Amino acid sequence: TGTAPAYDVVVTDPLPSALFDLGTIAEGTTPAGFTYSYASPTVTYEIDPGASLAPGASRVFTFTGDIRADVVIQTSYDNTADVDFRRRCC
Repeated sequence: TGTAPAYDVVVTDPLPSALFDLGTIAEGTTPAGFTYSYASPTVTYEIDPGASLAPGASRVFTFTGDIRADVVIQTSYDNTADVDFRRRCC
């Protein structure tokens, strides 16, 4: 949240190779105004040049991928994405 638009928004999700079969990662849902890319092991979504995200706005990003066959079931795994952006002043 904030009071100024967010510019140069980049969402990165470095995927844990112990959890995902990194060769199966594919684009799911990419919101309008963003671009998806994948360079193993990181999924990236970038806002289009010159575009911004309004204060209080949210977007949903999805991708698909297979879980490795050797992953222990009924176990909890964390997967965290990072969001970077810039605000323009004046």
